[in-house]
Amino acid sequence: MVHRQLTLPVPGWPIGIARPVRSRLQVIDLFCGAGGFSEGFRQAGHEIILAVDKDEDALASHETNHPQAEHWLEDVRNVAELPRADVVIGSPPCVQLSRGNPRRNLDVTLCLEFLRLALTSKPSFFVMENVPDAGVILPIKGVIVDSADFGVPQRRIRWFGGLYPPPWRARSSLRRSIHDAIGRTMNLRLGNGFEQRIDSSKPAPTVVAHWAKRGSAVPFDIDELKALMGFPIGYQFYGSKTSQIRQIGNAVPPPVAKAFGLSMTSTNLARSTGNIYPGDRERTSQIAGSDS
Repeated sequence: MVHRQLTLPVPGWPIGIARPVRSRLQVIDLFCGAGGFSEGFRQAGHEIILAVDKDEDALASHETNHPQAEHWLEDVRNVAELPRADVVIGSPPCVQLSRGNPRRNLDVTLCLEFLRLALTSKPSFFVMENVPDAGVILPIKGVIVDSADFGVPQRRIRWFGGLYPPPWRARSSLRRSIHDAIGRTMNLRLGNGFEQRIDSSKPAPTVVAHWAKRGSAVPFDIDELKALMGFPIGYQFYGSKTSQIRQIGNAVPPPVAKAFGLSMTSTNLARSTGNIYPGDRERTSQIAGSDS
């Protein structure tokens, strides 16, 4: 693999870049998978113009649900640059960073590829999702998010790093339970890498991509997994059952993505009128380090 130099933005970027006066932003999704990140930004009113992934099943799922976007079946390491966009989002594979993987090696190569490509697009905002340990290793700041705080009926702790305005969270009293989402009563203990309890009166534990490898059968069907991730009822997935389960477990919950998309809408409109969003200038220098 060719090693590329990563040039990070200097303080003041992207404030100096001319931005369109609009609430509908153009978005590129790298490592798009089945499109949970894209779906949230679509629900926030933005336009997905390009999606890139090397997984054929996942890209077929994305294309079916986001037919207006251009789709590249490609390894991002083979992509030299991206077209211009207002926002670049992405969720690089986290298997080498996940504590649920006993053989993890903390390889952040794909995360750095996301950053390299995102910066070629000269976006106003970019945001990457990964497991919390990514925020300790990577040279950008971010926030730790629990999907349950955004109305997703699942405890899913993830790190979001990049340049973006912080999203609004739902109050903890609005947390949805498994029963709220799928209407079933359950009380199970699973060994998904870590021992997890499924109590239908509470949000689900993290929905994973590879249940069998972690010592447990999948206790939910495909529609139930979609509901626990916050996907719309009509969202379609392609491939075998194993492939669909993997696509769902690898996704960013759409309600979380939507919150990020809405925060960018508000910030972009504020900037267009000369009103810099609070903390905007501080975020332009976030690239210097990590506080996760």
